[in-house]
Amino acid sequence: MALKTLTMLVLLFLAAQTLRAQEPPQPDVIDDRMFPPELLVQRGDELGLTDAQMQTAREEVDKAQTRFAELQQRLGRETRSMGELLKQDRPREEAVLAQLDKVLDVEREMKKAQVSLVLRLGNGLTAEQRAKLREVKAKATADAQRLHKSIEPKLRKVEAGARKWQEAGRDPSPVAQVMQEFEPLMAARNFDQAEAVLDRALKLLALAPEGKKK
Repeated sequence: MALKTLTMLVLLFLAAQTLRAQEPPQPDVIDDRMFPPELLVQRGDELGLTDAQMQTAREEVDKAQTRFAELQQRLGRETRSMGELLKQDRPREEAVLAQLDKVLDVEREMKKAQVSLVLRLGNGLTAEQRAKLREVKAKATADAQRLHKSIEPKLRKVEAGARKWQEAGRDPSPVAQVMQEFEPLMAARNFDQAEAVLDRALKLLALAPEGKKK
């Protein structure tokens, strides 16, 4: 697999795991109840969900994704309309504030839809499953932080190093061979071994053409 594709793999994983980290922080009592709905679909076995619970989670998340896409489009239209008003030489306050209300209405509808989805899914879990979900959510947050701070930067270094080898006329296939182990480890969320693969690739890239370290 191309190194650039591997970079995209990590970036997509980061996007999925840290989406809600980009939102304003919520009070602890609220944050304790909230969770990324995708966790139920992605980690159902770990949470001990039944087949019926998994099916319900998939259906609810699919419906919500369709709804969120529609709301996102509406939000984009209303935001662009407000931008056009603000571009005027002397924007009318009444018109801008009215348009702002439309933007805030869509944002409020999105937040309500999100909370409604989480409550429906959460209320369908047993007390034991909810406790396990808190553990899984905490681990997912820690994993995302590790991806941002360690794995993603190392992956970019591997990609840059392999590109330099190619530009220098060197064969990057030894690096690509090492990196073949990376994708399945990431898919299995085995981040320790995945990072070890990156370290091996970086060590290889640090070698001079004759096989000695620079």
